[in-house]
Amino acid sequence: MSKNVFYAENFCLMTFISTQHALRAEKTLEKNKIIDFIIVPTPRDISNGCGLSIKFICEEQETIKELISDNDITYAGIYSFKKNEDNKNLVEKID
Repeated sequence: MSKNVFYAENFCLMTFISTQHALRAEKTLEKNKIIDFIIVPTPRDISNGCGLSIKFICEEQETIKELISDNDITYAGIYSFKKNEDNKNLVEKID
């Protein structure tokens, strides 16, 4: 687990349609070893489906999407989290 992703104030989350897909995504990204990510609980305000998400730095989005797609893994969405001046998360669905 990277401290860079763990403590990042601005980051993205990839949500999944099932826990099976989330775990397959984790294995796929671990094999790759160039992507910095961690598995985190999915916030209830963005998804009521699978309880696991992948947290990553948003600049890695295209690489992660390509790896996930190449391994026939389905994701539900990608969300961007950014801190505002009040230190609250602004959440935007970006995919």
